Amino acid sequence: MTPEISRDVNRGGPMKYAHTIGVAKMLADIRQFAQDDRVSSRPSPLIVDLVEPGVTLQSLNLAA
Repeated sequence: MTPEISRDVNRGGPMKYAHTIGVAKMLADIRQFAQDDRVSSRPSPLIVDLVEPGVTLQSLNLAA
């Protein structure tokens, strides 16, 4: 991987991560974390509401 590409891979925060792996995968990860820590790892109701009908972050961007 070139230095320019590797730098871009490591940029971004939680929303970039969610966009990269998909909201459904992120919700599955949060639910897995919640098995160990039920208080701080509960998924946001907004994330659950987005995943159930199959909404993606990209579709939200296109709707705006």
